[in-house]
Amino acid sequence: MRKNLAFIVLLGCALLFVPATASAQETIKAFVTSEGADSGFSAGKGANDSVLDLARALGNKRRLSVVNTAEGADIVIEVESRDSHWDTGGVYAYKPRKGGNTTYFTTTKKVRTVYATLKVEDYSHQFHGEAALWSAAAGRVADQIDKWVEQNLVKLIELRQHRQ
Repeated sequence: MRKNLAFIVLLGCALLFVPATASAQETIKAFVTSEGADSGFSAGKGANDSVLDLARALGNKRRLSVVNTAEGADIVIEVESRDSHWDTGGVYAYKPRKGGNTTYFTTTKKVRTVYATLKVEDYSHQFHGEAALWSAAAGRVADQIDKWVEQNLVKLIELRQHRQ
């Protein structure tokens, strides 16, 4: 009985401190768009596809929620462009068991890159993610943005409260 009472008192004391840390649990509202969308120009099909990939990836982050308009968003993320290039995966050697010449060959793989800029008021920061798939490259950008939001969460919440 005493253990239960002590636990309840301890839990009650812990709950007193929850409001002080509640701001750390707030989600940051993110609006994802493509470069030039506000002027009516399109950055191209590829960039628009990456906007969808990035919005989907950001929606899976616990600190972020994706909104449909820039109004009310804490951060705006512009997908600037995307590109792909062939990269040498490595050099391998093959030597037959019964002698013979060693054969060397290289492997290549297609690397896809998504470029995006995060904007908060007058501040902007560029991110890029590389992977074998477009959606995975957008996911890498989302991971970097999530880490940036974690590091700047208090400032973002202060800016939100200042706007209201």
